[in-house]
Amino acid sequence: MRHTRTTAVLFTAFTLLGALTACGADSGDEGGTGGEGSSTEAGGTEEALREAVQANVDAINGGRADAVYTLLSERCRTQTTMEEVEFSLELIKELYGDLTLEDVTVHEVDGHTALVEGKTGVEALDRAEEEDGGGRWIHEDGNWRNDECDDTDTAEAEGNFEEEDSDRSGADLALGETHTWDDGVALTLTEVTEIPAEGIGEYDYVSEGQTPFTVTLTIVNDSGSPVDLDDFYVSVQGTTTGGSADSVYLDGSEFLEGRLAAGQTREHEEHFSFDTEKYGHDLVIEANRPSDFLNPDSPAWIATLGR
Repeated sequence: MRHTRTTAVLFTAFTLLGALTACGADSGDEGGTGGEGSSTEAGGTEEALREAVQANVDAINGGRADAVYTLLSERCRTQTTMEEVEFSLELIKELYGDLTLEDVTVHEVDGHTALVEGKTGVEALDRAEEEDGGGRWIHEDGNWRNDECDDTDTAEAEGNFEEEDSDRSGADLALGETHTWDDGVALTLTEVTEIPAEGIGEYDYVSEGQTPFTVTLTIVNDSGSPVDLDDFYVSVQGTTTGGSADSVYLDGSEFLEGRLAAGQTREHEEHFSFDTEKYGHDLVIEANRPSDFLNPDSPAWIATLGR
């Protein structure tokens, strides 16, 4: 069920990001029907829409899952849970930090539905938004709500995720093996090594009782276009009795950020810590490219600490 949960969380994260990158609060070009505070018939105004979107942006940046969940349409609320919203907000914060809209275009607004497009300055999000042509909000129960979610109902979606997960049985990779996405970008996890005590600096922090370790990876860009390195997200979980590894920042560590030009290779190290006494030494390391949510493909590598 690992792949099912990851896909569901990414679905929720991109529902929320679709709302954020689709709409604006204060500035931008307006190319749709009606002006500020206008609507063609009884329903929500554009001014109220912008206020709702600003509240949504503030809630996302503030990590307030209850407010974000309330601003989802009834249809979207049936396709996610509060737990998934909370986890998604943590993922968004870790990947992108606080997001700010830089430019907004309102394509359509008629008092009951709105289609709008925005720019955040985060290239991966802006590119996905441009390709999608904007996001959808609806006026429901007297309020504008984020309706940027899949048309697939919950039961069907869960069935698809289950089938997808079943298809992956036996598909986990060994260290040193490579996964290549459809666009030609390839990722290899080459090794997982424990960090000795002398490798932890005076100002480095590792939770007491946890084992620190390094995941070494290599990215090769044969896509023909530049790739955003901050679009890669690596997570680690235990495969014996569960558990999830914590990210660790060591003095001198480098963030995976910037762009990788076509034909180039980047080697990188990610640092984590894990409670091996409680959860064992066996791990699964999963990689995601959140901006490619429409084609979720989350390769996973199996590793064992200390062996």
